[in-house]
Amino acid sequence: MQTGDSLQGAFPSGLFLEAEKPRDPLLGAEDTKGLSFPVAMHIYLRVKGPEPKGLSQLDDLEDFITRLASLTEAQFLVTFQYESLYYWKDANGLHQQKSLKRSTT
Repeated sequence: MQTGDSLQGAFPSGLFLEAEKPRDPLLGAEDTKGLSFPVAMHIYLRVKGPEPKGLSQLDDLEDFITRLASLTEAQFLVTFQYESLYYWKDANGLHQQKSLKRSTT
């Protein structure tokens, strides 16, 4: 769904995405893996529970990131509050630093 300058989407698992043009095009993440590019879009994620039985918001999110990486040449970072880096895509492809999955131990 598009509203004004943003684009929103929801998954059956309850994962919610909202994309919008940034107010500031500077890359604001603490760990950029040496990447430097003007930010063209911020995508905000909302992961909340409980999930419907048999569905996983984190699986949907990982699938979304993997699919996004396969569909675009654009470089990107996936962070939590600009501090914890989870994924980045550079000229060499998609990389994962941390799992999005909750620890079960």
